[in-house]
Parts: sequence; C-alpha cells; structure tokens
Amino acid sequence: NEDELANQNVKVYPTIVSDGLNVETSLNNSQMKVRIYDMNGKVIISENMASSLHTVDVTALSAGSYIIIIQDPFNLIARYRFIKQ
Repeated sequence: NEDELANQNVKVYPTIVSDGLNVETSLNNSQMKVRIYDMNGKVIISENMASSLHTVDVTALSAGSYIIIIQDPFNLIARYRFIKQ
C-alpha cells in the first residue's frame, strides 16, 4: 500500500496541537508539499517543505479535526489526522 510506505518515511507530531505542527521526513524533501484540509475537504493551508523538519503554523485554524497530506516527488502520499485545540 503506497500510503503505508509513505507514512513510514514521514512523521507528523503532535497529534493534538495549538500552534506548530511538525512534519519530519527522511525522504528527499526538495519537492514535497504539505496541505492541510478541513473535514469538508477544503484546502486550508498549502506549503512547500524547505527542510527535513518543517513546522506548519496552525495558530489561525479554528479548534477541530483536520487532515494533513504530504506528497513527495514520487506522488506517494502520507495522510494523518490531527486535532487543533
């Protein structure tokens, strides 16, 4: 499963967050994109990763559940759910 393969190479933490959501990868991140979606599927934040540890500022998000999707240059997708406090 491609999702499982990609998830092994990407860590997202913490799962309950108030300010900064960390995305860490061991993959070549030069073309990786990070997108945060609300539970209706709308893209709320879209950023390019600049290093192997990227922090997404989520302070402007309303409290609730969100999905973060990380796409690498090979189109493998890692998908995580997190909660904004």
